[in-house]
Amino acid sequence: MEQQNEPIDGADPARLEGQESDYDGAWKETLRSHFQQVILKCFPDLHALIDWNVAPEWLDKELGQILGTKGRRNSQVDVLVRVHLLEGGLQTVFCHIEIQSTYVKDFAVRLDLYNAGLKWQLGHDVLTLAILADLDPQWLPDRYTFELAGFRTDRLFPLCKLVSRLESDWREDSSLITQVSRAQIAALRTAGDPEARYGAKMQLVRNLYNQGHSSDTIREMFRLIDWMMRLSQRFEKQFKIELVRVARTCRVETWVRRCGFWLARRHT
Repeated sequence: MEQQNEPIDGADPARLEGQESDYDGAWKETLRSHFQQVILKCFPDLHALIDWNVAPEWLDKELGQILGTKGRRNSQVDVLVRVHLLEGGLQTVFCHIEIQSTYVKDFAVRLDLYNAGLKWQLGHDVLTLAILADLDPQWLPDRYTFELAGFRTDRLFPLCKLVSRLESDWREDSSLITQVSRAQIAALRTAGDPEARYGAKMQLVRNLYNQGHSSDTIREMFRLIDWMMRLSQRFEKQFKIELVRVARTCRVETWVRRCGFWLARRHT
């Protein structure tokens, strides 16, 4: 997996100082804290089959034994989760979350290899899913097929293409997962442009005030957006000032003070 987080080739390092975003860390936290919401938004057919009264079991050790860590980059997020189905069965779901801003050759081949390795290790079938967070709506590596001398394998992987969903059925959606997805795409589009990054992040945060969320939900959305869209030092200071100004207009100073504490802790 090639590292595709910031900085980008040809960008001025001085402009990028302090702007590197931790996409994979933000997605890992989102998956851990909001797994049911992620599945509901990205893979609703699967969501309808799962018994959510039984807590998912995270199989980090088993995943590490199969995929290992040597040579793996931070921009690749993999989680392995065991869930119970409503019909009473047990299915291990392997969610592969790809944080990638450009085309990756043989991505479907890689998914097929991971799926086969997991099946071998776990001793039963595995459902492999992929969320694509790049900017190319035409890149949809959802199938691996091989056929020779009467042998044939054909594996289809469910995909969720964030950039396409945000321009279609998620356009008016204000859920937490959609907000995190907007932050991811905005971060990629503004990589190397601190001023544009500041403007995009400020707009996302302004929108939170007008969408009718509870204070706790707004704070969680802010935390993940902030994690996904790091600002350079200059614009971070400007962002804090503007955040207070907007909050006073919307009469939510208490929420902003708590967000300010989060920002302060992040930079210590």
